[in-house]
Amino acid sequence: MKITFTKYSANGNDFILIDEKDLLDFRGCLHELAKKICNRRFHVGADGLLVKYQSNDVDFSLEIYNSDGSIAEMCGNGSRCALLHHSHHNFGKIFKFRVWENEYSGKVNQNHVSIQFPRPEMPKKCKIPNYGDTFLAYPNVRHLIVPVASIDEIDFESKARILRHHKIFGNEGTNVNFVEFKNGRIKARVFERGIEGETLCCTSGSVAIGVTVAEFFGWKSPITIEFPGGELEIKIKKDTISVSGLIQKIFQGEFDE
Repeated sequence: MKITFTKYSANGNDFILIDEKDLLDFRGCLHELAKKICNRRFHVGADGLLVKYQSNDVDFSLEIYNSDGSIAEMCGNGSRCALLHHSHHNFGKIFKFRVWENEYSGKVNQNHVSIQFPRPEMPKKCKIPNYGDTFLAYPNVRHLIVPVASIDEIDFESKARILRHHKIFGNEGTNVNFVEFKNGRIKARVFERGIEGETLCCTSGSVAIGVTVAEFFGWKSPITIEFPGGELEIKIKKDTISVSGLIQKIFQGEFDE
């Protein structure tokens, strides 16, 4: 059985998107399919799998799987990739969609795609020994914010793994965002659960960072965050937060299941 897919990239955070019509004869497990096709050495390779479905009450619905086969409760970059894909096959620029049970909206302007989140609960200070003041925010997925003096000089991999599995976060753990404030700019690096490594850009991470720096450091909207893969712009309103940035369609192909 051949399955058609499209590969997208959000500032280096890459995804494989499969439409439900191309899975009609698929009888396997989507968790296992995600693990298989996201493998960078033996298959297409990506940070995650997006499965896009038709919907009766919104423009489309989305299931998101991490590269280890686990469910991603929310992925803003994956959602923005799905928005661009939907715009290529449907009229309009503004769309409503659902990720699992939660509803969002987004806007497509050529390859510049924005997504709107409900404003999350107030971020909280989180005391972790040896890390000073850290912060916890939850834009439908948990993110730990760790301010550092120089993002390029920290031992990113080892420190991120320790925090990702820290006992205070229980069995689920947390996504980890190291953040540097310098010359009026914010630089960030993110270690993501389910991928179990660094991703080059993170939309939900940018929401967590945005609400944290607005609440605790006095930053004003709009806020630009520089990730290794590129920039995202965050606009904070009373009830919503929007994140915008570039999405790139890489290629389309098919593979044998």
